[in-house]
Amino acid sequence: MKRLLSLLLVFVIVFAGCASTDEAPADTNVKEKGAGEVATEEQAEEPKTVTITHKFGTVTVPFNPTRVVVPDMGALDIMDVFGLEDNIVGVVKKNLPSYLSNKYKSDKYTALGSLKELDLEAIYALEPDCIIISGRQSGYYDQLSEIAPVVFCEIDREREYMDYFSDYLNTVAKIFGKEAETQQYIDDFNARLETINKKVTENGYTTLVTILSSRTLKALGANTRCSLIYNEAGFTNLGEGFTPAKHGDATSFEYVVDINPDFLFVVDKNSATGKTEYEPAVEQLENELVKTTKAYKNGNIVYLNPREWYLVECGLTSTERMIADLEDALK
Repeated sequence: MKRLLSLLLVFVIVFAGCASTDEAPADTNVKEKGAGEVATEEQAEEPKTVTITHKFGTVTVPFNPTRVVVPDMGALDIMDVFGLEDNIVGVVKKNLPSYLSNKYKSDKYTALGSLKELDLEAIYALEPDCIIISGRQSGYYDQLSEIAPVVFCEIDREREYMDYFSDYLNTVAKIFGKEAETQQYIDDFNARLETINKKVTENGYTTLVTILSSRTLKALGANTRCSLIYNEAGFTNLGEGFTPAKHGDATSFEYVVDINPDFLFVVDKNSATGKTEYEPAVEQLENELVKTTKAYKNGNIVYLNPREWYLVECGLTSTERMIADLEDALK
């Protein structure tokens, strides 16, 4: 009997051991999950470089470069919104809009000349990891490429604004691993523009978009600066016959009276480019002729934020302010 009880006891112990072995996978699963998490983290490790293809070819730049030269104001605007000011070493300080000048006119950042006349010696001395440019600096592409990898962000006026803005934004974002943040901005801007477009098209609003400089009035045709107003916003373009010159075609106050637009949009170039001694745009434009138009009588002469529309295309803050100008015009 004692022998039988002993055998039974051994059997119970062995069975219990087997049972605990069967439950072991629960712990193993936890360990495997942990190992999987480590593997995922390894897979998500930041790349060392980023390859960008643009108008001038393909370029490889360091991922999240820490010494970036940014003579283009649109790219500077985007980097500022992304909180990348510590990655920037040089900027064009002349004619920065107020929302950028308070920070980037600091001695922390080296001045790079002007938008169209870069100080190559200053850029060389900064030993940048990367240089980001746009159309105004495109003539320097080869010279800048001898200093550091150059990313060119294109403003292609043959396309609608939001199309090339989205590409421009994502190009800058890709360099710094910020691509996940861009779509929300794009979706928000598109939604606001759809609301604007609905109101404009329901009312059949017409417009002429102009640039005013020292009593010279120029009309902007399709596929040119400010085409956001015609394309995405949906205003009927009474300047359709003008050529797509970047700075518009010269026109007259008499022409404005003849076409009698519902809205007259105005970019004050003198203000945009920092000219200090000039007659204010409102005094130049709102003369006895223009006062006879529907735009004037209905309070629809709209003075656009000059630097945002003229100098800082494709920035995040600038684009938000451009859309806000249109929203305010329709209130």
